[in-house]
Amino acid sequence: MHKDCEKHFPLFPTVNYLSKIGKDNFRSVLSENGVFQGQDEILFLIMHKEGLKPSEIAKYLHTSLASISVSLKRLEKQGFIEKRNDENDARISHIYINEKGRDALRNIHEKLFDNHKKMLLGFSEEEVKQLRGYLDRIIYNATGEADYSYKRPHDFKGDEESDK
Repeated sequence: MHKDCEKHFPLFPTVNYLSKIGKDNFRSVLSENGVFQGQDEILFLIMHKEGLKPSEIAKYLHTSLASISVSLKRLEKQGFIEKRNDENDARISHIYINEKGRDALRNIHEKLFDNHKKMLLGFSEEEVKQLRGYLDRIIYNATGEADYSYKRPHDFKGDEESDK
């Protein structure tokens, strides 16, 4: 049975295992810094686009305002962000990352970068480009999406184009 599986699905076990390793490493790095999964995307966004309203954060991250509101309350309670009322309308709040949030993101970025370098040890720059191309093709074959950058919130690509 196992050999038949490898014959018909030659990449599945490897991709599945690599995905598990990546998720486990990511969760571990977040946990070490007191950040829950999903909060990193919010912190990263507001570090680069400070002063966003919660509704704008929800739009950038393609998620519901209710979900963002819960996460923002938790991030504020953890001491990673600050909410400030709008100068003209106290009902509107703007979100800012503070030094604790910046430090956590710096630590997370450094650790993930180290993990990424470790995973690609022994690969040339050309081999990494080739691998990325192969993976992009697999994603396209599976989803039909040539540009899936909106699925990778850390890139924040396409925001300006979609607003036009």
